[in-house]
Amino acid sequence: ARESKTEGEDAIISALYWFVTLKTATANASTMREHTKISERASISAPHITEVSMKLGSAPHPGAKRLSIILTIVFVGFMASLAYHYQVGVVARQPYPLNTFLFRGEAQFSDFYDNFRNAQVFNVQPPEQRPLIPGIASAPLMLYSCLLYEVFFPNDVYLSWLVTVLLFLGAAFQLIRRTIKVVSSDSALLKTSVLILCSYPVLFALDRANFENLIFILLAGSILWYRDGKATWSALAMGVTIAVKPYAIVFIPMYFCDRKFKEIFLSLSVAVALICVSFCLVPGTIVSNFDYFQRSLVAYNAIYVNGNEGLYFGASLFGLLKVLIYSNKWFLEGADAAAVGAFTSRMMASYFIFSVIAFTFLSAFICFVRMELWKKVALLICAMNLLPYASGGYRLIHFLIPMLLFIRQDKNAREDAFFAVIFGLLMIPTSYVHFVFDPVFRVNPFETSDSVVLHPLLMLVLLGGIIVSVLRRVEFSEIGLWFAHICGIKPAFRNDPSR
Repeated sequence: ARESKTEGEDAIISALYWFVTLKTATANASTMREHTKISERASISAPHITEVSMKLGSAPHPGAKRLSIILTIVFVGFMASLAYHYQVGVVARQPYPLNTFLFRGEAQFSDFYDNFRNAQVFNVQPPEQRPLIPGIASAPLMLYSCLLYEVFFPNDVYLSWLVTVLLFLGAAFQLIRRTIKVVSSDSALLKTSVLILCSYPVLFALDRANFENLIFILLAGSILWYRDGKATWSALAMGVTIAVKPYAIVFIPMYFCDRKFKEIFLSLSVAVALICVSFCLVPGTIVSNFDYFQRSLVAYNAIYVNGNEGLYFGASLFGLLKVLIYSNKWFLEGADAAAVGAFTSRMMASYFIFSVIAFTFLSAFICFVRMELWKKVALLICAMNLLPYASGGYRLIHFLIPMLLFIRQDKNAREDAFFAVIFGLLMIPTSYVHFVFDPVFRVNPFETSDSVVLHPLLMLVLLGGIIVSVLRRVEFSEIGLWFAHICGIKPAFRNDPSR
């Protein structure tokens, strides 16, 4: 009975097995027929789908909208200023400074040619016979860069100027065009031309022909190398930049926040070495040459800081404070030239302390809080323009660097339109309103324009906007976490690992 029962169970199991197998095969065959039909329909519809895809195109780069906002503001702002100054200068026949947003016509390109004359005097005459030249250069290395031009073009300084201009324009064109190619490649040449030919910082830099144009190339190369992970090359370029223009030392926190201590040492070593070598090569002893540069700086401050030559077309916070003080009637009570000079000297001392404290806090913020590279660079360039006593309008060209990094960001943020508007406004010429102050202040009538007020205010708005956007979602940087660990401090907020 048990054997027959087992055989019966085996038969039932076998029957169920073959039934399931047959059902599965039938289902598979049906599925294959359905897939074949779908494939045939897809093959028929494929040309139409491809055509629609070609018409729609791929998703636009997130930076396309930012670029569009900036281009619109720059072009409209330039055309409006051009039309206004054409009306004032050509139609109404008003003289300088009412008829232009650029510097004095007779001083065009003078920053470049003056450096050549200063280099010839400085490198030929012994220290005791040199005339005192205010603000002759940031370092003797600047003078040797002038001599290099004389070696290649000994009989034609104009050709040297042309080479410098072409280097600056070529670098700016290449940087802008490469960014636009990534973000919005259609009409790239036209968009690049608008950002160069309609941009106030570029036009002002060309008009003054200051060596700041070459500093822009070095600084852009250093920051882009840093972005691409080539920290050593970046540090070398930054060292040369600091040697020529020491204020570039403000970019050291950019390396510190990523614990690039070796690169900081390399950058500062290159700068110190180049400055020392250049001092040694200049005729005279190191002590006498250093003393001459110190006296040159004092003379520069007397003209550009205590005086008002650094006020015109400036972009510093100190210049904005001067305008606010000169515009208040209460300051005129019993004031004379000596009283104004004494007050300016006291204000310089207080402003220096404020600048040191402000830059210390800003550096700590950049070092300890994580943020995008363009925000770090923008904050440091704001400090570089705002905090000195005098800051020429040509230094605004450095805002091209964070602006292009901002445009190229591959993620959208809700404050993108705000930052795009600020960058666009920093690029447009103004000079619609001109100020006339009391003669006691010894300010040239009408030569101080609204740009002295607007550019510092725009930089303050940009600086505040970046700080607020970062503080909305705070994260420690590498150096911030490392410092907290060293000090045994538990962070009050945690980094978001998904970010």
